[in-house]
Amino acid sequence: MICKRKQNPPRRHHYLPEFYLQRWANSTGQLTEFQKLPTGKLSVKPKFPRATAFEMDGYTSPGLAPTEAQHLELEFFGPIDSDAATVMNKLDLTKGQVPSEREDRLKWARFLVTMMMRSPEDVAAIKAGVAKAWRQESPERRAKYEKEFPLGDWPTFDDFLARTTPEYLDQVALKLFKRLLDSDKMVEEISKMLQFFVQLEPGQLRLVTSDRPIYVSSHLMDPDYHIVLPVSEDWVYVAARSWKTHLNLVNKGSQFFRDINKGCVQRAVKFVYTKDEDNRPFIEKHFGKKPVEPFMSALQRLYEASKARGVLPSQHADNAS
Repeated sequence: MICKRKQNPPRRHHYLPEFYLQRWANSTGQLTEFQKLPTGKLSVKPKFPRATAFEMDGYTSPGLAPTEAQHLELEFFGPIDSDAATVMNKLDLTKGQVPSEREDRLKWARFLVTMMMRSPEDVAAIKAGVAKAWRQESPERRAKYEKEFPLGDWPTFDDFLARTTPEYLDQVALKLFKRLLDSDKMVEEISKMLQFFVQLEPGQLRLVTSDRPIYVSSHLMDPDYHIVLPVSEDWVYVAARSWKTHLNLVNKGSQFFRDINKGCVQRAVKFVYTKDEDNRPFIEKHFGKKPVEPFMSALQRLYEASKARGVLPSQHADNAS
C-alpha cells in the first residue's frame, strides 16, 4: 500500500506572483534581483521567481488554525493570480490584444486591485490602523460599534473588549484587508476603462519591474484616472478613463517607457527585477528615491476622517480607491 505524503501548506506568501516575475526570467528560468540591503547597498543575484518577493506567513496571524491561516494565500490570492496568468497567456498568443470577454476583463481588474495593496507594508499598515483605531475609540461610540461594525461575531462591545489580544486584532485586520481587496466596485470600474497593452519597438530600452510595479494616478472616479503596469520587459499595460489621457501617455513615445522604468525603480522598497544587469547604473541611481505611501495607510486617513464625521469605515469600504 502506497501512502501519499501530506503536502505542507505554503509558508512563502508572495506579494509579487510567480507568474508575473517569470515574465522577466531568462533562458535558465531566473531573473536578476536587485535587493536594497539595510546598509543601503544593493545586492545583485540571480533568483528563481518562487525564491523572491515573499513574506513568510505574510497573510496570516498567530493563533489561526492551519487551514484558516492559509486562506488568503491559497483560496483568495491563488485563484486571482491563476486567472491573471491565464489572461497573460492569451496576451502572448494574441500579440497584445486586450481581452474582449467581460469575464476576462473582470479577472484582470481584480488582479490589478490586489497588486495595489498586497505588499508587506500594506499588511502592516492595516494591522497598525486597526489597533490604533481600537485604542482611540471612545466609550460614546460603544453603541454605534455594537450596531454597525461588521467584522466580528461578538454580541456586545464588552465581549469584544475582553477578546482584543494583539493576535485577535491582527485577525480582524486581515478580515478587513480581504474585504477591501475584494471590492466589487473597484473591479467593475477598472474593467470598464479603456485598456491597452503597448509593446516596445525593437531596439528600445527594456522595461524593469519592482516590488511596487503598479502606478495609479489618483482617485478612482477622477476623469484623468489611469493605471500603468509593466507586464514584461517589452510590454506594458495601460488603463485610462478617457482617450485624452491615454493619448497623452502614449504620445510621449520612448519617454513614456523611460518614465515607467524610472517610476518603478523610484517606488521600490526592497526589490527591483530585470532579465540581466544591463540597467544596473540606472537602478543604483534611482532605487527608492520616491517612495509611495502604502495604499492601506491612505485608507487609514479615510477612516480617521470618516470617524471625525461620526461615520464608520464599514460604510466607506466599497468606496475605497
